[in-house]
Amino acid sequence: MHDIHPVALFRYSVLGPLVSRAQLPRGEPKATLRELAERHYAIPGSHHTRLSEKTIEAWYYAWQRGGIEALAPKARADRGQSKIAPEVQEAILAAKREHPRRCIDRLCRLLERRGQVAAGALKRSAVHRLLQAHGLSRPSGAA
Repeated sequence: MHDIHPVALFRYSVLGPLVSRAQLPRGEPKATLRELAERHYAIPGSHHTRLSEKTIEAWYYAWQRGGIEALAPKARADRGQSKIAPEVQEAILAAKREHPRRCIDRLCRLLERRGQVAAGALKRSAVHRLLQAHGLSRPSGAA
């Protein structure tokens, strides 16, 4: 037997009132989903305690299609791929290498002033991930 992902077990436990019965009368699944969404949970890896009705419903239909294995988190298909245009990526990396102490906000403003990107087009998190991927990111105050 193979191990079941802990997140899949948590999601299955949330679905308990829905999946533990062979048949649900008409209208009962929606009412049960609403009740489940009103509860508080100890969600693994999260500080949140509530789940939306739509999230629980998506888990329920995933379980119906593929069982408990379908409740395990899926790896993102775009993981590791930047949405920043390649020429903008090069400009960011060059500007950072030119002045390694430049912060992300200054990098973004520099590219905006140069007209390489529209104002507000670059997201700090995307620039941070790009710099990390190239070993150019370091914690504040690091030497």
